[in-house]
Amino acid sequence: MQNKILENLINIEKRENIKILYACESGSRVWGFNSADSDYDIRFFYVRPQEVYNTVYPVNYADLTLDKNHSKVIADFICEDLDYVGHDVQKALYLISKGNPDIISWLYSPIQYLITDWSIAMGEQAEKFFNTQAGIYHYAHMASRNFSQYISNKGNAPVKLKKYLYVIRPLICCMYIRTYLKAPEMVFESCLNSVQTNLWNQNNNEILHEIRNLIATKKSGDEMGYGKRNPILDKFCEYYIHEFMNNKVITPTNGKWTELDTLFNKIIFTQGGTHGSYLSPCKTR
Repeated sequence: MQNKILENLINIEKRENIKILYACESGSRVWGFNSADSDYDIRFFYVRPQEVYNTVYPVNYADLTLDKNHSKVIADFICEDLDYVGHDVQKALYLISKGNPDIISWLYSPIQYLITDWSIAMGEQAEKFFNTQAGIYHYAHMASRNFSQYISNKGNAPVKLKKYLYVIRPLICCMYIRTYLKAPEMVFESCLNSVQTNLWNQNNNEILHEIRNLIATKKSGDEMGYGKRNPILDKFCEYYIHEFMNNKVITPTNGKWTELDTLFNKIIFTQGGTHGSYLSPCKTR
């Protein structure tokens, strides 16, 4: 599958006239509770030709669609199980400066299809700009939204059981951020193991059993389907959603805009030249 993923990235490079600096997996395969038929969610950063960044109109604007060349996001649904989304490096670095948890999580992904010195430098900047308040806000709202949409608003009706994982995972991420004051580990079970002693004093083992049972069932490939709401997990989710939605953990960041600007300019001047080598300068793991 990796060869197919890289082949599609090459085709995207050629079609869009870009150079991809980094590509990784996101979603359930990174979190560690994917099943055999889970989709591949590929995320990447790219740079366009240098003239796009230096002027309102590219030199060859008559031959190009301006909206396309000034787009900061490329989305490509190759087939039913391969989903590609890429961010222009300028947009990516801006989002890093804001401590955007999604962008940072891509750089921390343990499944990397393509890596360069530039993406390593972006990861170093992301670590400096990580914002505990923004991170907890992001994951707490994700948990609250998923709990409301898929569980709490169902009343006594059956719920899709795997949706509990999409509430619990961001809550555990919040707990990790609050405990270690850094971006959470992407592999869910590692993240859970790192904070399990910080769970409720009451019924810790019971909560962990229920969470791990969900993960094991999801990974087994069995259709979890619908079932009765789990009162133990409901109480856990409600308690921590309320706690983290009222988060007061704020720590300063040590990132500098000047360093981001320097990195951005180096990237567009060295990587935004004549395109056509398509992935060849990149290192892979």
